[in-house]
Amino acid sequence: MIEQRLREWLDLVSAIDCSQPTVQQVRQLRSAIAVANAPAGPTDQLSPDAISHAAELLRISEDKIRQAAAAVGFSDADQPLLFAAEYETRANAWYALEAGVWNANAKRI
Repeated sequence: MIEQRLREWLDLVSAIDCSQPTVQQVRQLRSAIAVANAPAGPTDQLSPDAISHAAELLRISEDKIRQAAAAVGFSDADQPLLFAAEYETRANAWYALEAGVWNANAKRI
């Protein structure tokens, strides 16, 4: 069950094109990070496949987030803020990323 859920998330995240991200895609990527970090409880209760899928989901999600951030003008120096340990810093960076996506999409209309 957990392996299937993680596999579904992997498929979803892998299909996201980050060259012109939408706010919905950015939110899906943020959710994917949360799922990968806490798939269903303590890791000692997860199968090796589930742990592998969670690690792959985390790796792909982080890559896609960096691609989306770069696509809307986040500098390489600002991107680590999206993964900061401090909640307020991380939340502000995600707010700025969503605003950047909205602005980029508004310019394309």
